[in-house]
Amino acid sequence: MTKQPPKPSQPKQPNQPKQPGQPKLPKNKKSLGPALDWTDEDLDQMAEITPADLKAAEALWKNEAPPKFKQLLQAQVEEEGKK
Repeated sequence: MTKQPPKPSQPKQPNQPKQPGQPKLPKNKKSLGPALDWTDEDLDQMAEITPADLKAAEALWKNEAPPKFKQLLQAQVEEEGKK
């Protein structure tokens, strides 16, 4: 009597979407949630850089930059031929 190969178990079901019409998610990925409802005007306003933003960025750079790079923000561009 020869051994019969084991019966195949039920095939694994692919990761099914939670609702119809949603894409299937890989097992190691989680849904990011609903899309944000921002208008172009909202995005323009968020992207605006104010003088206060520039001052805050400069202060952050002065406090956090490696010592040899702290003066980069005050660097001047030399014109070609004038060294």
